[in-house]
This record gives sequence, structure tokens and C-alpha cells, in this order.
Amino acid sequence: MARSVARRGSGYVTAMNGIVATARIDIEAPASRVWTALTEPDQIAAYMFGSRVETDWDDISMGLGWQLEKHEQDWLPRHPGGDPGFHTLLTLDPPHQRAIVILSNGETTPRWEIRDLIEKFLDSKAN
Repeated sequence: MARSVARRGSGYVTAMNGIVATARIDIEAPASRVWTALTEPDQIAAYMFGSRVETDWDDISMGLGWQLEKHEQDWLPRHPGGDPGFHTLLTLDPPHQRAIVILSNGETTPRWEIRDLIEKFLDSKAN
């Protein structure tokens, strides 16, 4: 039986004029319920007053600033990013207790393909 635990997050942003904005959230719930609230599009919509971000991408949704990728029966958060000359990709995969991080000094690095190859390799080692 999962026990309830308190999870706490906080953050701040400092503006150029010295004004500081802070935010804090306390959640009293089992980790599995928190994960569902962060990764299930219907749950996210409930917390965002019914609003949804729909995409034209196959098996991709958006949730609280993360792209959510449908992978088998799970939604996995991912976040690509980059600047000129540098690209990144972070994919979280809690069901398999792993995260894949790709950092590249290049603009044409095939991040998605590299991530897929890493996943296949890790899956083959697990079996």
C-alpha cells in the first residue's frame, strides 16, 4: 500500500528591476498519483481549468511545459531545446527508472534517432 508523502517544490525569478516573484506548491499524495497528475493529459486539463494544448504531432501532447510522448501505455515527459550550434533532449522514463539526456554541439544532430537507439540498447540489456 502506498503511503501519502508531502512533496514540496519552490522557485523564484528575479527581474532586472529587483522585483522577485516566488511560487510554492505542497502536494500531499503518493508519488504515483503525483506522476499521473503531471503526465496524463486529462488530469492536466483539469488542473488548467479545462484548457488543453493540442498538437499535430503523432502521439505527442503538452503538459505543464513538457511535451508528453505516448510510449506504449505510458506518457513520458520530454523536453527538447537548443540555441544556434547547440541542441538538447531530455526524456524521463520512470516506469523503467531511467532518464536519457542528449547534449550536442551541433544543429543537425539527430537527437530523436539517437534517443531511440539508446532506448533499444537499454531494452535489449534488460531482457
